Amino acid sequence: NGVLGAPSRTSFGGTVNISCATGHSANGERGEMSCGVGSAATSGAWTTFTCDPVDCGVTPTVANAVVGTPSSQLYAGTASVTCNSGYSSQGLADTITCGLGSPTTSGAWTS
Repeated sequence: NGVLGAPSRTSFGGTVNISCATGHSANGERGEMSCGVGSAATSGAWTTFTCDPVDCGVTPTVANAVVGTPSSQLYAGTASVTCNSGYSSQGLADTITCGLGSPTTSGAWTS
């Protein structure tokens, strides 16, 4: 779910940049792995890093509408939005989608 760049070096202090695939986000703040830093300092190992699926969590409440059960709470999942009797979506989409939020490391439901 990610792509590793070329290491700056393979000895202590070296770093590797990581780019996560669309729909995934880095579980670290810097988007890189380091050699021999932090908990890896005593073993000379690379720090661990994963690209996790973006999770939008529970669907939002929409005033005067019912939000259906989402196909998934992960990136690209969808849920239908049905207006209550007497209400109209006024041209808005009748589906919400789990997408990249801002910053792009979090998920957000969007119409």
